[in-house]
Amino acid sequence: MYKNSCVLVSMLLTLSVSFFVHSATDEEMVKWTFATYVNAVTNDKGILAYSSVDKNTRDYYDYVYKVSMDLSNENFSSISILDKIHILTVRYMISEDKLSKMNGEKLFIYAVNNGWVDKSRLLGISIGNVHIKEDFASGQVIVGGQPMPLNCHFYKEQGEWKIDVNIIAKWGESLFIQQQKLSGLSEDEFVFQVLKEMSRGKFNIDSARSPLKV
Repeated sequence: MYKNSCVLVSMLLTLSVSFFVHSATDEEMVKWTFATYVNAVTNDKGILAYSSVDKNTRDYYDYVYKVSMDLSNENFSSISILDKIHILTVRYMISEDKLSKMNGEKLFIYAVNNGWVDKSRLLGISIGNVHIKEDFASGQVIVGGQPMPLNCHFYKEQGEWKIDVNIIAKWGESLFIQQQKLSGLSEDEFVFQVLKEMSRGKFNIDSARSPLKV
């Protein structure tokens, strides 16, 4: 009897979620996607987080993985400050053997599962007004109940709204650029300094920049 009741409750919950997904407006589904992504990241659920992100994000992690595997001094000098931090973090935190068995998707999931994403930037954040134009949506960021001059971007893919995480990362990149200019350090020197602080002095510049042998 108890077992049958549990099965019935599970079926009802599944049906209620399914009903919401099919009856909700696009604006509600955009907010649902954002809430799902935040919940996944703050609880280290990489697979769920990956299912919420858009093609731009998936392509970006494919790019980060590729450059992490094929890094040279030539291509390192041509990438953005945020990309340098991401790529060198990957090369410092993941062994050559483990990295060689990954791809962009596995890298994203690994990063979320291991708490690489800055959760503090997501706490207390929600989406307010949503503007939709065809398969693109822009949602105003709300922090602590206050609207911010920032917007999250979403794209509808095969009928489902997905979040573009790259736009969130860009918020942090602008701060890094400002800090680098104020520091008096070159861009590379600033990146290395940031990574040393993040690793409590353990980050090794030479090993992180040398070509991987896999």
